[in-house]
Amino acid sequence: MNPSRVFSIPELLDQIAVNLPPNEVYKMGQLNSRIRHHTQITVLKNRSSFAKANLSLFAASKTTWQMHRIATIPFDHLGIHYATAFLQLHGICESSLRILHKKKAWNLVYWADVMPDVFPSEMRDHVFRAVHHMMAKATISVIHTTTTTTTTTTTSTTSTTPSATPEETKPFQFNRLDDPVLILFWLCYFGSHEILSKLNVNSFLIDYEDDEDEKETILHNAFMFACDSGSRATAEWVLLSNLVDLETWGGQVLADAARLGNKGIVEMVLARCDGGGGGGGGAGDGTNDANVGDDGVDGGDNNNTGGLQMATLVGNGSLDLACCWAFENGHLDVILALVKAGVDVSKEYLGHVEPVVESSDVGVALGIVEGVLAASVEV
Repeated sequence: MNPSRVFSIPELLDQIAVNLPPNEVYKMGQLNSRIRHHTQITVLKNRSSFAKANLSLFAASKTTWQMHRIATIPFDHLGIHYATAFLQLHGICESSLRILHKKKAWNLVYWADVMPDVFPSEMRDHVFRAVHHMMAKATISVIHTTTTTTTTTTTSTTSTTPSATPEETKPFQFNRLDDPVLILFWLCYFGSHEILSKLNVNSFLIDYEDDEDEKETILHNAFMFACDSGSRATAEWVLLSNLVDLETWGGQVLADAARLGNKGIVEMVLARCDGGGGGGGGAGDGTNDANVGDDGVDGGDNNNTGGLQMATLVGNGSLDLACCWAFENGHLDVILALVKAGVDVSKEYLGHVEPVVESSDVGVALGIVEGVLAASVEV
């Protein structure tokens, strides 16, 4: 602070507040009331520059980030800017999310507890917004480094067309404190395709280049998170790795997507089935015009099936289960997607559904079936 400078009361309060430990910033409210100044603490904590300066000074007050000190910071009350500043300073990694967890003591939080699907809801949105903001900012330049210009010259015209080149020409560099796998899981769970599409999936696996089994495990989890998000584009992006065993896990994905009403994911799985006829109470012709989902993502050539067979979905009961879930939850659009894929859905199918559907819902289910049968004439 410049000793020769004359500060106004708001500026002086800011200078005092920024030097307080984050868990004591609330004291500014007491000082405000004593000097009859009406700036609230919420004004301070909602300024990203203040949050980062406050945390930086707190970190500089000791030679190391002592976990027991950081754990006293009420991130759940201080909000998104403090969460972002903390992840910028400490990295997007397991130890950071252990601190932000807040439902357990930091030393009782483990790797499984920092996964996005089980992270406490009070902080999950803050963490995701922080991760999304940081990765969006970090990947702004990627679009420039992974795109080249191809020039085509003819006798009369010259045209310039941008074309994508492999991202390996200049691999994306994560912050040294960040955990790329953890970032991958969070971005997939929230369907952040706009960020992921700028990167090659191998960028997140840089630490596992020689461990194929670990890479398959990581990408399987990323794929399941992407399917939970309902973003077909994100799930397709993970499948580009060719390391996801869709033959083994496609049935589970189909059933879960039908239960949640994620039509795009249902269409994606069905689009990758290699014929084999329909299921769910009858034989179909195996035809499939569901290659393009609601988000405009092309499901690709059915020859690229990843080993998934319609017969497998019928044989292991996944198709029946998907139909059951779709009926029980009233997801007419999912049932229509099944009809389009050649699955035979008829009134007789209610015999499979009754154990799942409450008796009071049977009438609703009947109405859905009639709607499907009427619509199937047009699809």
